[in-house]
Amino acid sequence: MWAVPWGALNNTNYGDGNEMRYLESKLIELKKFAESCRVDMHEPDEQCISAHVIGDHLDNANGERIRLDAIEEKWQEFVVILTDESDNKCKINLATLIALARLAVVDLRNRASHNKGRDL
Repeated sequence: MWAVPWGALNNTNYGDGNEMRYLESKLIELKKFAESCRVDMHEPDEQCISAHVIGDHLDNANGERIRLDAIEEKWQEFVVILTDESDNKCKINLATLIALARLAVVDLRNRASHNKGRDL
């Protein structure tokens, strides 16, 4: 199972570790939700996953909360809502999704460096 590359982030500013635990929990939730999809997520709609985005700005201070007052006042953070054919939902803040993508790049670079010269 893919895990957050803790060691690769020693020189980054991620606070007291709660942020990393949160990111890891979101990664696990997202992976479980999309486990029946192709690894590259090509054509997830053909694998019965749909996505909607709600919000008007990019930040992740409020996590996945969607609030009517925030929508009306135009300060709802972007939240991606994934839905499967059974109407199960997975919500993830777009800024958090970007953070997970950044961590994946660090992990892929570390794996490439570790496996240099080997057949992958």
